[in-house]
Amino acid sequence: MVDVHLFFHCVTLMEKRGVILTNYKAKKSNLKALLTKNSMNLKGLEKNTNIPLEQLNGYISKKVMNLSTAMTISKELNCTIEDLYDWELEKKVK
Repeated sequence: MVDVHLFFHCVTLMEKRGVILTNYKAKKSNLKALLTKNSMNLKGLEKNTNIPLEQLNGYISKKVMNLSTAMTISKELNCTIEDLYDWELEKKVK
């Protein structure tokens, strides 16, 4: 089944002169809030995912997760990868 929202988003990005390319950039981590929502702390997340505490602290501040880490953490926190960050949309005309 086609995601109507995604289709609408793609159609609205078209222009007469070309297509607007979209890139998403992770703006702010939501990891702290997601931990609270799941009644978990960083130590618990470290234990359940085998991701070192120092690395998890980096994700809360500025470091952006790679895809494998984001999938692991999102499954542990019952959320989507998109939920892990606030995202900024960058548009570029081609």
